[in-house]
Amino acid sequence: MAAPFESQETHDRETIRKLFLSIVPQMLEIEDQSSNTSIDASLDEQNARKRRYERQQCRRRLSLSSKMRTMFIPYTLTNGMSLTTNNEPSVERRLWTRERSSMWWDVVVKEHWTDQDWIENFRMTKSTFMYICEKVRDKITYHNTNMRRALPVEQRMAITIWRLATNCGYRVIGDLFGVGVSTVCTIIQQTCKAFASSMQQEFMVLPAKDKLQAIVDGFMNEHGFPQVAGCIATCHIPIKRPDSNNSQDYINAEGNPTIILQGIVDHKGQFSDVSAGWQGSTSEEQILRQSPLYQPIRDGALFPDSSIEIEGESIPALLLGGSGYPLLRNVMKPFPGQDGTLNDFQQLFNEKLGGVLKVAEAAFQRLKGRWQILQKRNEHKIAFIPDIITTCCILHNICERHGEPLSQDIEEPQPSHPPIHPTQDDDASAEQTRDALASYFFKRLANVQFL
Repeated sequence: MAAPFESQETHDRETIRKLFLSIVPQMLEIEDQSSNTSIDASLDEQNARKRRYERQQCRRRLSLSSKMRTMFIPYTLTNGMSLTTNNEPSVERRLWTRERSSMWWDVVVKEHWTDQDWIENFRMTKSTFMYICEKVRDKITYHNTNMRRALPVEQRMAITIWRLATNCGYRVIGDLFGVGVSTVCTIIQQTCKAFASSMQQEFMVLPAKDKLQAIVDGFMNEHGFPQVAGCIATCHIPIKRPDSNNSQDYINAEGNPTIILQGIVDHKGQFSDVSAGWQGSTSEEQILRQSPLYQPIRDGALFPDSSIEIEGESIPALLLGGSGYPLLRNVMKPFPGQDGTLNDFQQLFNEKLGGVLKVAEAAFQRLKGRWQILQKRNEHKIAFIPDIITTCCILHNICERHGEPLSQDIEEPQPSHPPIHPTQDDDASAEQTRDALASYFFKRLANVQFL
């Protein structure tokens, strides 16, 4: 009975084996098709990424190639470097710069302007301008480079003077002279620094010996005040309020941010000495005591061997200042008090001294009237403003020496009257000098009235 069952079992196994063998190839084919589909998708994604990368690189090369074509100065790429596409022929490269024209300066100004045009715009005639250029030529001469052509000294000087005279913006000046805004800024800084450092010793120095005597004689002949070597005074230069912790120190008594210029003026209205950069809230006494003048004044060495005897008193050469200055051996100031509280001697002295101080007041007015950058708000950096002020004072002296008139269309600024701070430690010997001068004036007045 076992044989039929074994035969049936064998038949079933054989049937299952045949069925399995018929199904396996179909399963393998389905799996192979699925695998091929996944591989094809992965390859398509890789190819797409590669094509996107190639397109990006192509666009970058085309962009660089387009930019390089507009550059100004030709040069050659080396070391096998190339910024062109494979199908684009190599071209000569040029460094980019904006095309500008200096025709207005080269043709209109230099060849066709009259002296009156020069005075109205540059505050001086062309001959004086060329004199200045020759004086400073070796200080502001630059050489051509592979990148650009150096500007001539005359153009550099004209850009600087135009800025000082008109206070025009850099962009306007750049358009006039055919240079960029950054170039204008750089030229002005370089020229003013060169002027302040190298020209001061020639055009602005304290008088000595023969020159001192000429100034003393000039004040005596014009104002009847003996032994005057100059007038010392200050003026305020408006600035942009600085962004610093001590910005409040630049606010003056009128509530405006300023920098103070202290100057000594001779009988011709020219500056013998300047000290610029003081904060607007600083008093005149503080400025004098912190300036380089104070030490020689205190030691009696400012004007050595200049004393003469007046009313029995040995009186040296003097600087006349306002009430804000201390009374020192070489510095005279008015008697304190109102006219009603002063005696005749003191009141006459104050009147004579006030008349002489008008020379300094007029000099500061002409300085600001000629160089508008000192009259309008100055937006340069605080550290650079003293060089600008010093340059303006030197140019003022040159213009005055050459007899350059102040243009009629320039509105002169109104004189400023800084607040008077109480002074300390007046010199006792200086008080005796002031009393002797007051007695001298009173006696001269009495003699004139008697005659």
